[in-house]
Amino acid sequence: MYDSVTIASKNNTAIWNQTIKYHEDHPMDTTTVYRLHPTGACTLSGRTYLALPANVDTSSCDAKKKYNLL
Repeated sequence: MYDSVTIASKNNTAIWNQTIKYHEDHPMDTTTVYRLHPTGACTLSGRTYLALPANVDTSSCDAKKKYNLL
């Protein structure tokens, strides 16, 4: 689990290469704890990861479809 400051610093490294995104339903917030989830989207920079709040249940089919999670 990561906070938004840690995600921002990770996102600026060569390994992550700006591939961590926030969903429009859950914009970046400095008081929220996030988990990174791989999505079905990818670019030449690599697979896109989605930062979702830790309390979001991503195990349902609806959530996987909504957020395009693997």
